Amino acid sequence: MGLTEWRQKEMAEIDETLMGAERKVALTQLVDKEAQLISCIERRRFGVIEDIKKLSIKSFLKKASQSNLKHLQ
Repeated sequence: MGLTEWRQKEMAEIDETLMGAERKVALTQLVDKEAQLISCIERRRFGVIEDIKKLSIKSFLKKASQSNLKHLQ
């Protein structure tokens, strides 16, 4: 289940079960939780991007050094 589906499910439950001030509190909590989840997803995405960059650089350096070794032999 993606973030959008989760949010829609939670919204439907809130709409079906709560009214007035309780509903507002629940909606506020839902928005806070959604913001936390988005932040977590972005941190993980950034980490993955950084890992990919590092692997790409390592791969490039390895290929470059192998090419230089062939020329020396």
